[in-house]
Amino acid sequence: MARLIRLIPGFLLRRVEGLALLFWGILLVPSVLLRRLKHSGSHPAFWRRWLHHVVTGLGEERQVWWLLLKMESRWTVVRYVLMIEWRLAYGDSWSEKISIQGKGAWRNQNNLRILVVTPGHLGDILHIIPAMTALRKGRPDAEITWLVGPWSEALALRYSVADHVITQVPALSQYQRAAGDRLPGMYEEYRQCRKIGEDRFDLLITTSNMDPWVLFLAACVQPVAWIGMNEGLDRYRCWAEKINLDYEPDVYEAASQLRIAEVLGCSGPSRLMYSVTEEERTQARNALQNHGLHHDQPFLVVAPGSGWKGKNWPSDRFAS
Repeated sequence: MARLIRLIPGFLLRRVEGLALLFWGILLVPSVLLRRLKHSGSHPAFWRRWLHHVVTGLGEERQVWWLLLKMESRWTVVRYVLMIEWRLAYGDSWSEKISIQGKGAWRNQNNLRILVVTPGHLGDILHIIPAMTALRKGRPDAEITWLVGPWSEALALRYSVADHVITQVPALSQYQRAAGDRLPGMYEEYRQCRKIGEDRFDLLITTSNMDPWVLFLAACVQPVAWIGMNEGLDRYRCWAEKINLDYEPDVYEAASQLRIAEVLGCSGPSRLMYSVTEEERTQARNALQNHGLHHDQPFLVVAPGSGWKGKNWPSDRFAS
């Protein structure tokens, strides 16, 4: 009985979220509803998704998209649902692109246009470098665009793995520590992602499919194929040819992400790469001296933690 009583608030909250989402959907995107009504025969998934929204609220999105999304405001989740639905209503059809080229034809396509998306922080950049290096060497004809957060742009530009480096700030709280609380508004974010989509990429590569911003970006890019890590919501996975690689929590992050390049027949070592310039060495020596440490004195710096296990060096290696 006590357990039943504890479940009642969650049940009522989902009902309220569902009604609120329906309200915003009808208020903000009536043209989407009309368009889908007109083409309901070819887009039955639209009605199933919206029925699911109304009945279950936002609980599944918060659970599946990303752990940190549980801490986002309800408006943030609603905002991405509406933006995704709007873009899917007015974007080109993924299925049309696949049918034109043939399933899997993109793998051997010359001059493949690739968008790699890693909006995270410095560790995310370092750990995907081996995969991007293998991709650059294995597919020299491909045109690679790398989307990173502005906080990682300087690091990304150090590597000759992409033809273009662009920046974007997703409107999620996990990026506030680097964005300085300057997250884009709904219209600004929609406009930015639409602009990225105008480049007509053939292949989208992401290190996570469980982020609503990534899903919205995918809806704007409308690639022929999408390589990503982890499954997202099934009801949003009926477009583009997708290759989903399981996340391996007990495998080193760089080695795990190297599998992305292997999908395209590219291979290479999984070790991290970072070349320190002499200017940086001088700056480091000056910083040490300013804190009372001289470069000829022995000292030890240890940074054992990270966001999750896959990025951590094993404790027994620290001990060795």
